[in-house]
Amino acid sequence: MLASYAELFFMLEQENCVYCIYKGLNHLDDDLKGARGDIDILVSENSLQKFDSILINCGFKRDLSRTKFPNYYFKRDEQTGRMLMVDLDCKVRLGNKPLKPFVVQPNWTKMKLLKRNISEVVITILDPYDYLPLTLLIRLTARQSPEFDMNEISELYNQLDRVKLADSFYSKLLLKLSYNKTTNIYDDIHNLNSWNDLQGRYKNLILESLEGSRFSLNIRLFGNVVSTWFAVQKPRLKRLLQRPNYRLYRGAIICMIGVDGAGKSTSIEAVLNDTFYKTAGVKRIYFGNNEYWFPCLNFFDRTLKNLRILWIVIPIIKSFDRQMRSVWALYLSVMGNIVLCDRYYYDDECGKIIAEKKMTNLKPFTKFKRKFVLQLKPRMFIKPDLTLFFNVSPEVAFKRKQDFSYEVMLEVNQCYREVMKNRQEVVNIDADQKHSKVIDEVFSHINSIIHRIG
Repeated sequence: MLASYAELFFMLEQENCVYCIYKGLNHLDDDLKGARGDIDILVSENSLQKFDSILINCGFKRDLSRTKFPNYYFKRDEQTGRMLMVDLDCKVRLGNKPLKPFVVQPNWTKMKLLKRNISEVVITILDPYDYLPLTLLIRLTARQSPEFDMNEISELYNQLDRVKLADSFYSKLLLKLSYNKTTNIYDDIHNLNSWNDLQGRYKNLILESLEGSRFSLNIRLFGNVVSTWFAVQKPRLKRLLQRPNYRLYRGAIICMIGVDGAGKSTSIEAVLNDTFYKTAGVKRIYFGNNEYWFPCLNFFDRTLKNLRILWIVIPIIKSFDRQMRSVWALYLSVMGNIVLCDRYYYDDECGKIIAEKKMTNLKPFTKFKRKFVLQLKPRMFIKPDLTLFFNVSPEVAFKRKQDFSYEVMLEVNQCYREVMKNRQEVVNIDADQKHSKVIDEVFSHINSIIHRIG
């Protein structure tokens, strides 16, 4: 079991929360190791507020876009980097995804619960005598899907005592909802050849029993079809607006600063490919040169910059182009994304210092033009929430990346260190370490900032 889950279930046991894991018990061990999907937890309404507080205190982030339950909670496990997800609800929901329009209210006094010790941590699960009929209820009423393997159901059914099974809360409910004068649903687990046959025989019976009549059921199902269409469009609209499917924080702008060879690109790629951040929303914006948004600007800069008439036009366009990227970064963060700004405007300050040193022997008009163009460089109007400075020694940087001579690398490196050393908002990262340690440190700082802004 991952340490993050162990902490959560230990706290739940300490606080006497009334809950149970009610789905996926056949692969629960893998889920608790973060190797599969989420953990589906059913909680008593009386314990709901306490449960929510424990999840937040354990570092889980709630989906802020949901105001009602069910709700989803996410966390990135610090030790393994795996994404953890808890699907929390206080009712059993049946029917087609994503809405599941039919609801069964759990009875905590009649349901059978079981304490299980996993890795010396006590967790509460639904007893097999209630788990089997509830699993049948959930799967039988779901959308028709590719053939489901009935081995799990059959094996569990064969292990259970028939008298105890018939006496469980969800078994009584299942038999009542699926009442058929000629057959019994448990007998048909062996008599029918496939899951589709079982679903075809009992799905409508259960849904009609839940709704009360066939007429009411048809109205409900029609409304569900319409509502489902809108629910399917919602993620598409979110993608169009560049908004993550799950909003876990208000968003943040994080800058990555450092010379070539410091490890910025490697760290950015690690964050972009991390499962947790991809789910929660992460974007990269490059603030350096050679990736302009304005069409053909690189071409014009290379071929036309020496024309007298254009010596001021192209720098203005370049400045406007780069300034608009900060506006886009602000928009993406407002949408709830973590925005990784590769370089940002700190690099311009270093560039100005180095450029001014090289102007001493220039002709007056050329010096004037250079200084004027430097004044056109964009300003940092939007302050980042976090700035990570990859502080690397020139020897290590030159060994990793040799795009320039060592003398140029040394000059640039010293300039970066001078500019960044007195900034209170800047966090220094020792970039001389191995990339794996640098990446771990990057994740640690990003995790700390999103917990602060959550």
